[in-house]
Amino acid sequence: MTTPIHIGSDVPQRRGFTPRSEPVLPVQPGGNSPTRVSSSRRILVAPLVTLLCAAWLLCAATSRGTVAAEAPMGYASNAQQSASGTVVVNLNPSHSVVDKNQTFAVDLQLVAGTQPVDGAEVHLYFDPTYLQVVDVAGNPTDRITSSGYLSQILRNKVYSDTGHIHFAAGIYDPEEPKPSGTFPIATVRFRALWGTGGTATVLAFATELPYKTEVTYGGGSVLGSVENGSVLVYGEEPPGTPTPTATPSQTATATSTNTPTATVTPMDTATGTPTPTSTVSPTATASPTASATPQCSPITLWLQQGVLPDVSYSGSSDTFLSIDEPDTTHEGSVSLQMKNDSSGGKRPLLRFDVSRIPPGSHIITATLHLAQDPYRKNDLFSSSVSIYAVERHWLAAEATWYKATALEPWSASGADGAADRSLTAQSTLEVVLVSEMQWRLFSVRDAVQAWVNYPAQNEGLLAIGTGFSQEFRFYSNEYPATSFRPKLEIIYCPAPPTPTPTATPTQTCTPTQTPTPTATPLPGRLIGQVWNDVLGDGIKEPDAQGLPGASLYLFNSAFPEPGPPCRPVITTGPSGIFEFAALPPGWYTLVRTNPPGYYSTTTDRFDILLQSSATVNVYFGAWIPPTTTPTPTETQTPETSPTPTVTVTADASSTPTRTPEATHTPTTPPESEYGIVIPLILRGLGLR
Repeated sequence: MTTPIHIGSDVPQRRGFTPRSEPVLPVQPGGNSPTRVSSSRRILVAPLVTLLCAAWLLCAATSRGTVAAEAPMGYASNAQQSASGTVVVNLNPSHSVVDKNQTFAVDLQLVAGTQPVDGAEVHLYFDPTYLQVVDVAGNPTDRITSSGYLSQILRNKVYSDTGHIHFAAGIYDPEEPKPSGTFPIATVRFRALWGTGGTATVLAFATELPYKTEVTYGGGSVLGSVENGSVLVYGEEPPGTPTPTATPSQTATATSTNTPTATVTPMDTATGTPTPTSTVSPTATASPTASATPQCSPITLWLQQGVLPDVSYSGSSDTFLSIDEPDTTHEGSVSLQMKNDSSGGKRPLLRFDVSRIPPGSHIITATLHLAQDPYRKNDLFSSSVSIYAVERHWLAAEATWYKATALEPWSASGADGAADRSLTAQSTLEVVLVSEMQWRLFSVRDAVQAWVNYPAQNEGLLAIGTGFSQEFRFYSNEYPATSFRPKLEIIYCPAPPTPTPTATPTQTCTPTQTPTPTATPLPGRLIGQVWNDVLGDGIKEPDAQGLPGASLYLFNSAFPEPGPPCRPVITTGPSGIFEFAALPPGWYTLVRTNPPGYYSTTTDRFDILLQSSATVNVYFGAWIPPTTTPTPTETQTPETSPTPTVTVTADASSTPTRTPEATHTPTTPPESEYGIVIPLILRGLGLR
């Protein structure tokens, strides 16, 4: 991690600095001796001053739309002039690959260069299904760890149920040095709760009010952009059961629905003797889903014209289609113009050559990064931008609103026909007004996976905006600042090696006969069971009974979803056991559907990397949620019996003259006096 650069030659190194929990109270000249203040009063004064300082800073920051430290009086104008809006907020590391139950740390990092910083407010969202914030001991916590570079902590709160992290800190002391360079402002420690099923879960910064990530200096914003991150977790995935509480609310009166679940079990127990039970014995002991999780060392590939993975990359092309200039090509424009319009507007086209990814690789994540320019025609707008896979060949130098190439028109103007593009969006993002360049990220995993499987089908992506009529722009491949050009980030697992290039496992699921079996990878198999999860907890008990009537679908790169599977569909019998044998090594996707009335308690799909001669065990759980009866509400009636105890108040009648004095007693404790002083002081400061 880069050591921060501080302004001034005599600034001490601040790495590892721990901020004070309370401010030091200065000695007031000419005042009374400190011995006149009792120790109990001193205890109350310190937190009161801390509270007032924090409240003042919060109100000052809120007035400009962010929680950040206000610069001292006399320094604001110069600092505002030097603010350049170049600071990047990101995560270090940006991408983490961990195992289930593993604890790992991620820094909230500022990349400021020579720009000094005196305040930062960061809002990070994570998926609480997969991740939990913990402390250094691994215990759940609602706080993250400040680095101390911004010494005055204004906010530090983790909401584990919603997956929100809110952290704000600044520097209030005018003599305290302001950090610059690359440095962390805080560290988040996560525990991986469940596997993510081969697809990374996103760590995303909030960029809109009321939770707007911001960086300041001297009261002005110096934020340039934010860069999200992700976490890939290997291991058992979370149970895929719908919330059991939702179904009883729809059928609360049907208490008899508990009986159908009992009638299912005789069907299972009646099949305890069939021959397939011999295949259950070797698989009944294990934690099955862990073996079905793809295991590899993920590779990250960045593609950006003339920049990434190196300056020689020239495999990206882009242009835009315009209804305003329907016969004009726009290759060479420094911007990709977008326009929401009832007649079509303007639509960017992009394409990336992904041939550097080996065929048969499994795409974990693929993210399109577009840098939004501050240009807009209206001050208030919100646009929904969707990304679609293009299915017709086009040339950037020839594409117009009417034509894909000079000789071939679009099936519908603006590439709007079913033969021109997919009608299902890869992803959709709300794009709003920005005052400086802002990166916009779109998931395009399915499109990139299809391009890797079938390179000839790579016709790129089309962006279409909907919503309030508005025109805005993204930077193109021709933009002079090369780092702001469109870029494609791909994380993938390479296909397992195949020693014999003559074998063609991608064309069929059946093993290929070769004259030299020693050099050919040996086939493997997938075996498992769909079981009746009567407890609905996603945990397979040793005596769990099989579930008949479930269907298993197997896909690979030659037979991808949603087309026909590479093997005939298997429907489970009474034992629930299934097997796909003699499978060539490679990537497979196994999908389960339940019999009518059953809900999944485990995931419905696995992406499986099958090695040579390997056996992978996979288990699927399903159940019928029981309905609850409303009868327990009758227990509330006995609660009225304690009411006779109110007659004890007869003691008050013996001393009727003291009753007026009792009304004044709440003002005597120190807590109440402390509670009255705070509003008075806040009002005096104009904060109420």
